[in-house]
Amino acid sequence: MGKKMKESTKLAVTLVGFLFVFTVSSPADTYAGGFIAADTHWILGGSPYIVQDSLGIIEGSTLTIDPDVEVRFGPSRALVIDNGTLVARGTQLSPIHFTANQGSANRWGYLQFSDNATDATFDNDGNYLAGSILEHFIIEYAGSTSFEGAVRLVNSSPYICNSLIQYNAKGGIYAYHANSIKIHDNTVSNNISAGYYGGGIVLEYSDDVSMIGNTITYNYRGVKLFICDSLTLSENIICNNSGGGYGTGIYLYDSDFCTITRNIINGNNCYSGVYLHGCDFCTLTHNTISNNTAPEGAGIGLRSCNSLRFKENEITDNSNTSDTPGAGIYAEKSDNITFSGDIVAYNHASTGKTGGIFITEGSDGWNLNGPDTLSSVQIYGNDNYQFYNNNNFGKCPNDS
Repeated sequence: MGKKMKESTKLAVTLVGFLFVFTVSSPADTYAGGFIAADTHWILGGSPYIVQDSLGIIEGSTLTIDPDVEVRFGPSRALVIDNGTLVARGTQLSPIHFTANQGSANRWGYLQFSDNATDATFDNDGNYLAGSILEHFIIEYAGSTSFEGAVRLVNSSPYICNSLIQYNAKGGIYAYHANSIKIHDNTVSNNISAGYYGGGIVLEYSDDVSMIGNTITYNYRGVKLFICDSLTLSENIICNNSGGGYGTGIYLYDSDFCTITRNIINGNNCYSGVYLHGCDFCTLTHNTISNNTAPEGAGIGLRSCNSLRFKENEITDNSNTSDTPGAGIYAEKSDNITFSGDIVAYNHASTGKTGGIFITEGSDGWNLNGPDTLSSVQIYGNDNYQFYNNNNFGKCPNDS
């Protein structure tokens, strides 16, 4: 079971009828697998910890992992926090490292927080107090199984912050019914997936989500949010993501009362920098949405939305890749859309098509003038038409 057996020490502890064996080899290899059913501490002196069999945290126990510890997983192996707590807190200079034991070609499975994992708690100022946390860690080369996401949250809400999630085959973070989660200041990069769920960060049925200060780049899809109400996406950099159907930058589906503010959404390639489908009462303010390419609505795409508010966004230099209109903004069946001080400029469409804003299929109640004359939307320098109203009920202000 261990290499260098002449120098190794075997520790066997019976935990709730299960024999959990560590083999510590010189200089410091520690082998692990099975269940953790009592509070356990992984220290630098035992690193690397090699997970030969999938590992579960049960019985309300806590696994604490110290800074600079390396955890290496065998092919398809996973760490599941089933009924307990994971406290993995590295530092900026000494992150915790979750990786494949046999190199990038032999991917491991995933790290999952399940329904009975202990959620993170915070004080009134939003500072972490207790519960499951992943802080200053690196997770890479996961994704050998059919499960989506290197980090999976299932009815669970750990705190994920200041970390690097990269080179995973089934996406970076995937959450399902994970309410009141905070995903802050992470870099999610180069995660691939050809599946419906894959991407940098994918959340489903998860409300009251805070995603702040993340860098999300070179993924199969940037951010996908499916039926997630009352979420905040703020100060993220979402750039150079490609593939993945709708919303290569940010895609919101049937998600209401959401705030998207002060994000940089640049260079994404497939379907809109920001795409909202069936979303009501959402606010987009102070975002820079530029250099994205898509078949239509390369900057912003809207479908079946109502009561959206835009303020002081810059939507520039986006390009439609097909013979369709609305390179800056494309909207259909979307009513009561208000702008204030936004700029829609230098967006590119094919000959004769609208480069600026194109609305169709009954979109009504558009206000481009803002609350006063100084806050009217600025539409200029776009290819062909600046604004095109393709509805039967008449022309909107600034129609060209």
